[in-house]
Amino acid sequence: MPELMLLLAVIAGVAVVIFGVWAFQRHQYIQSLKERGWQFVDRPDISVAFGLNHPPFGSGFQRRVDDQIVGRAGDGTPFSAFKYETSEWRSPGYIVRMPLGRSLQPAQLASPDGGAPITVDHDSIVLTGSPEGADELAASIETLASVRSSFLSSAAGQLEGPPAPEGLSFVGRPHWTYIARDDSYLDYVDATLGGFNHEAHDIIVSPNSRIPFVRLTHRWQTRSTRTDSEGRTHTTTHNHRETLCQFRTTFPFPALSVNWGIVGAWQRFEWEEFNSRFKVRCGDSKFASDVMHQQQMEYLMRANPPGFLIESNGVVRIGEGADWSVDEIDWASSFLFGFFGHVPNFVWQQLGAWPRPVPQLEA
Repeated sequence: MPELMLLLAVIAGVAVVIFGVWAFQRHQYIQSLKERGWQFVDRPDISVAFGLNHPPFGSGFQRRVDDQIVGRAGDGTPFSAFKYETSEWRSPGYIVRMPLGRSLQPAQLASPDGGAPITVDHDSIVLTGSPEGADELAASIETLASVRSSFLSSAAGQLEGPPAPEGLSFVGRPHWTYIARDDSYLDYVDATLGGFNHEAHDIIVSPNSRIPFVRLTHRWQTRSTRTDSEGRTHTTTHNHRETLCQFRTTFPFPALSVNWGIVGAWQRFEWEEFNSRFKVRCGDSKFASDVMHQQQMEYLMRANPPGFLIESNGVVRIGEGADWSVDEIDWASSFLFGFFGHVPNFVWQQLGAWPRPVPQLEA
């Protein structure tokens, strides 16, 4: 036992020394930044990356930022430098961002020294991979300021582009918004109840042209207690997670399901191969027949979707057990637009949803 206590004391002492050295070096580094008139932000908000949506931005989950530096280049141009990483990518050093004054067409620009990549991302010009040392970072800032000035005076610098997303988004999907964490979004999905410390992470929300959706990763904890043979009580905390994506209609549509559950009358149609692959349930036989016309059945046969349910309150569930990656969300969204796009005009008119809420598809 004395040997163990001595070993633990030595380990603790080494840890204190290592932390002390790190803290001293970090203090010296921050001081070197302040001497240049720059401001150091130890824990910046993710909003410092808002509006960036061209590669390497606009992809991945678990997005976070760290160690922001704010100041001005030699020509007075303001800059923001920060570290950035996602589930798919981590910046090699600092990201340096400067405003352009307006949103321009995306572009890849050459660095004068052939160093870090420089891109035009909506209303910002961005240098990726600046070294962290104060002198090296200062050189990167001046390089970016020079490239910015040259670009704004060029023909390419006059080409207006689409507006930047207001927050974080995804490449090619400007109407999607990424939110790193907001537990209030658990109210928008049917998450597992019970337990405690419920959290919503990696959220995507979109109005999605009248079929909005919320995608999130739900994390929570439960606790179990057991008593051993000697009467001692042991409590264990269990961590859980589930990934959910729930669509919703913004127009009236009666309850209908395909290969989902056993609620509602099973509707059969004249195409037996279709009946063998798809169990359509609906409380209104005529409505089911109007919706499941020949072209709609052919569409379902081609798409071969997982089971889905449209509830009378507008909630749409599709598939189970998916990770709900970007591609999976794209597929589910496209399928739903295809399904509603094959609903005939007269059905929408009867539902009082006219003009039709989803563009018509003929094939």
